[in-house]
Amino acid sequence: MQRKILFLLVLIIALACNGLANDPTITAPVPTAVTSVDIPNAIVSYYDIQGATEKELRDQLNRFGLIGPDGYRGDAKTDWNIRWTWKGYGTENCDLQTVTVTHDIQVTMPRWSPPRDAPTELVAKWGEYMLVLADHEKGHVDNVVEYLPLLVDTIQRATCLTAEAGAQEVLDKIRQYDLDYDSRTRHGETQGAVFP
Repeated sequence: MQRKILFLLVLIIALACNGLANDPTITAPVPTAVTSVDIPNAIVSYYDIQGATEKELRDQLNRFGLIGPDGYRGDAKTDWNIRWTWKGYGTENCDLQTVTVTHDIQVTMPRWSPPRDAPTELVAKWGEYMLVLADHEKGHVDNVVEYLPLLVDTIQRATCLTAEAGAQEVLDKIRQYDLDYDSRTRHGETQGAVFP
């Protein structure tokens, strides 16, 4: 719902800018595109691209896109890091019930600031693409967050000597999910994350 409201807002702004452009007495503002997204549980950063046509934008995405763990160069990427510790970590006499798990998740997305002469249809199309692409990356983020309780449980059910190996097995499951998710969705293509 929030995505549709944001898309409609971008479309209204784009159409308003187009109408103003047809009135010679009014100087139209620069069309605005979706330049930021919010993905819960993640820090979102951006790399900037330029262009005024679909082809120019696609060329920039291809040039500056990010390479994931499977070697695929995509338009966006989710990186995560999970750490853990407990009282007596690395010793035979530990307290696994004191485990602390911390995580960082970063999503890197493209950002385009349309030039004044950018077609309103392109601005609207970009806005929709950004929202769908963010939704795909949210799938990666949600996976990490959903696995955190299993990680804690795995550590707490282990012994002081097997807890680390158990935690690493959970990390392997998270990594495998990311690979399977991208394979199943063709890096978001089946979800509509395709530009142009």
